[in-house]
Formats: sequence, C-alpha cells, structure tokens
Amino acid sequence: VLVHAAIENSPSAVRTRVSEFRAEGVDDLVYRFVPVRASQANLDRIAAIVADGADAARSAGAGPIGLVFTPDLRGTRIARLVERRVAPVVSGIRSLEPGAQIACRFMAATAKLGPEELGESIGVAGLGHSSLGIATGRAGEAPRWIGSRPIGLDRVASRARFQDPPTPVQLDVARIASGKSLETMQPPAFETLLVVSDFEPTLTELCGVRASVDDLAGALGWVLGRTSDELSAVTGFDRHLARLLPAAITIHQALAETFEATVVPVSPDPAAEAALAELGSTGTARDA
Repeated sequence: VLVHAAIENSPSAVRTRVSEFRAEGVDDLVYRFVPVRASQANLDRIAAIVADGADAARSAGAGPIGLVFTPDLRGTRIARLVERRVAPVVSGIRSLEPGAQIACRFMAATAKLGPEELGESIGVAGLGHSSLGIATGRAGEAPRWIGSRPIGLDRVASRARFQDPPTPVQLDVARIASGKSLETMQPPAFETLLVVSDFEPTLTELCGVRASVDDLAGALGWVLGRTSDELSAVTGFDRHLARLLPAAITIHQALAETFEATVVPVSPDPAAEAALAELGSTGTARDA
C-alpha cells in the first residue's frame, strides 16, 4: 500500500488530494477543492489553503507532500510568488510540461475504471485555461497518442468575446471555433472520452455520469442567461471560475460532436498524477 499526496495550484483553484494505491485500485483519503483565482491579491489566501491541505494530508498518513503548478501557471510570476510563500510547508514543488501532464492525467483518470468499463480504446482530454490536451490508448497504461490544441477556457471565452452572461451567438461562435480546431486532430478512434476539469461536479449534476451531445445542450440551456454572480451562488465557484462555466460546456459539446463520443466528466487527481510523473513516461506518438 502506498499513500501519495499532492496539492495542485491552477489559475482558478487549489486542489488537495491524498490517494492510497493498492493492487486492487486507487482510493481517495483526502479530497479538497477550493476555488481561488491565482493572483497577487490572493497570495495570502492561497498560502493558507496550501498549508491547511498539507496538514490534512499529513493527518491522513501521507509522507512527502508536493505542490504542483499546472502548465497554465508554469514559469509565471504568480507561481514564483506562491512558491516563496509555501516552500516551508511542502516537501517539493514541480510543474509538468503539457505533454507530460496529459500523459499522467490519462493514466490517472483511466486507472480507477479500467478496460472492463471503458473498452479497449479510450480518450482523455485535459481542459486547461490556455489549451486542451488529448491522449488515447488503453485504460491504465501509458497513452499511445497525445495531441493538443489552443482551446483553453480563457482563450475560448476571450476569442468569442463573452459578455456576462454570454449571448447565444457568442456561445455558438465558441462551439464552432472549438470544433474546427479539434477537427484538425486525428487521434486513434475511441467511443468514450473522459474530460478532466474543475467543472466535473457541476457537469455530472447537470448531465449525469455519461453525457451525450443532447445532455450537454441541456446543460448549456441551464446556464444561458445566468450571470457569473448567479452561477457562483448556485455552484459554489468563485466568480472567475463561474464565469468560465459556459466556455467549459461549449468545449465539452465540441469534443462530443467532433469525435462522436460519449463524454465522462472527471475531476483531476494530482496525487496520482504526481506519483506517475515520478515513475517517468514511455514513448508516445504525438500529434503534429
């Protein structure tokens, strides 16, 4: 039995996860998700959240507790400022490059389900703020193919000039543009696509565990006309993350439509991903 812990800092949240790895699979011992925008104004709050997460991880029996910055924060000034604040309470700090993260994300997301539930070929999409990565392969193994496109939450919302709330025309523009970018990818065929993002709880509540194109259209109808303040009150997200929920749904729609796949919303598991990163990765075919 191995207990592994990691705290992930993304542009919009701090996530603490402690996972227990057994021969039979992976169990969660601690899971905390706190929406908070990565900004200089929130430095004290981020440091406090990381410290609380580290304490909770140690109480659960975790040894070394690492802080992981998502690729969106890699090399940024805010990451350096956070690192200085939290260095005393964590055992190490790392930032994966995008290809390595989606490979680890693929293995972590599929390990809990396995080929019996997912089939022989599965896709995993990691939805970030500046880009989207896709990996395909067999569940629980290293991915055989990886690709990425600049279809991140902030980029999609910015390019479609989202208002608050976005108009139906702006949402259509975002979905169509995302679909055109995804069409340039040629991953091996898959029927089910796990989409890893901060929005999993809300999307699962709106669409169920497995979401079709129609399910996602219904979810978009639910957010249509709601301001970020209204969405924040319902979802518990902070205003910045709530404002990106419509963009997240349109990207999920574009993925389902482009690849004719059933979408399964999944939450990130930074503890499992960090453990896999330490083991290294195998050779993987990459999209141009």
